[in-house]
Amino acid sequence: MNVKACRVDIARLAYVLEPVMIPTLHRRALLQGAVAFAALAARPAFAEAPILTVSGAVADGASRSFTLADLEAQPRIAFTTKTPWHAGPTAFEGIGIDRFLDLVGAKGTKLRLIALNDYMAEIEIADIKGLGGILAYREDGNVMPISDKGPLFVVFPFDSDERLQQQSVYARCVWQLTTIEIF
Repeated sequence: MNVKACRVDIARLAYVLEPVMIPTLHRRALLQGAVAFAALAARPAFAEAPILTVSGAVADGASRSFTLADLEAQPRIAFTTKTPWHAGPTAFEGIGIDRFLDLVGAKGTKLRLIALNDYMAEIEIADIKGLGGILAYREDGNVMPISDKGPLFVVFPFDSDERLQQQSVYARCVWQLTTIEIF
């Protein structure tokens, strides 16, 4: 949520509260609380809190959690591509899927990608290796908020290969990714 959106929401809240018989002092305190909450919601807390958990057939067999800072510390891949979910070409930045699987020591043959809303995609690792896909954490230079496909979005450079421009690949592009199970 950006600050501009917070201001609009607070303005709407004030408009809604105006007709209600709330004493001015209480309405003002409520609006101040909303402003404070909006400021906290707008700050990028992803750097400190885990945004991705990986479990299953990994090098040491233990579940691992990653923060945004952990992922940003790895070599980055960036590309601009058109997607079915954006109006025009969009720049994405993140850790390559191949690199990430090496980082965790993936020993399985399949991935189960799970989003915040429990959307799930199961993928053969062999089917996505070498396609240039990334776990994107930035879109057009900004950290991806949960409200807009963040904290992570599995995305491929669709414009680079016509084979990537099909529904079976789009279905693997899980946004709001929070869990990867390897089996």
